[in-house]
Amino acid sequence: MRKERAIDAPSLATVVRRILESDEFDFLYSRLIELSADLFTEHPCAVVTRREERFWVNVAYPARKTLHFPLPVLGDLSAVPMEGLYRGGGETLPEMGDQGFLFFPLAFREEGRVWADGWFCIAAEVEGDPELFGEVSLFVEIAREAVRKIAKLEHIKELTIIDEVTGLYNTRHLFNLLDQAVQQAGRYFTEFSLIFFDLDHFKQVNDTHGHLVGSRLLREVGQFILHYLRKADVAFRYGGDEFVIYLPYTPKQSAKIVVERLWENLRRHEFVIDGIPLQVKASYGLAGFPEDGRAVKEIIEKADEAMYRVKKRSRDAFDLA
Repeated sequence: MRKERAIDAPSLATVVRRILESDEFDFLYSRLIELSADLFTEHPCAVVTRREERFWVNVAYPARKTLHFPLPVLGDLSAVPMEGLYRGGGETLPEMGDQGFLFFPLAFREEGRVWADGWFCIAAEVEGDPELFGEVSLFVEIAREAVRKIAKLEHIKELTIIDEVTGLYNTRHLFNLLDQAVQQAGRYFTEFSLIFFDLDHFKQVNDTHGHLVGSRLLREVGQFILHYLRKADVAFRYGGDEFVIYLPYTPKQSAKIVVERLWENLRRHEFVIDGIPLQVKASYGLAGFPEDGRAVKEIIEKADEAMYRVKKRSRDAFDLA
């Protein structure tokens, strides 16, 4: 560490340990700024990320006010590279005055997927101090290693909760999420709804075109579902050609609008799998917490029963518990 730095500044070993022990991106970003405040005390710093084509300041030191992060960046940072050592420039950040920053990429991409998309930013004058700049560069390299580690952990987590056929969440994640949802809804007196639906005559697709086409159709249906859900809703493959959709903070009567929209759009849509045009219809059941049950198993059963009433009556429709 630099001689003029405070005696209680963390050692290099401590910095490495504290950065690499992070197991979530938000935790890592907060830890980077905490350490930066100790290591580079006189130099403002921040972590900026890109989400949904917008740029946000996740954390910053020191900010001028008491802030609620993340803060949107008004300027367009799309020209700042996500590769290489760093990018100099005069870009300013919200609540950081007129300070210009250096942008050190913390991005990580693998197999076409973006796991992390952002920069560690520190005051531009650091570039004029070779010794300090070297320390910042080392600090960023440790941070980049932590980003790679967290991305690998996230991938491992996904493998345990993602259905490999549809790309939706699996039943393991469904029951874990619903356990938490029931506890939270019971504590804060909120509501949620559950849609249970099953594709009509899906066996005919497998019998006529083969299981490979059937599996590809299931994946296309899964992605189609996501397109017509709200951002807060979560979709699962329950098994076979059965799907479940969780709608948080949504009473059953409001959820009826969601299931009706999904029903109307799915029955009109034509999927093309290996050049084969296919149309899919489904039977839907809808149940709500706490109206139709206060336990996970009970709510699923109520939605399932409503769906089977549709199967016996007519198919290609929906019913409420």
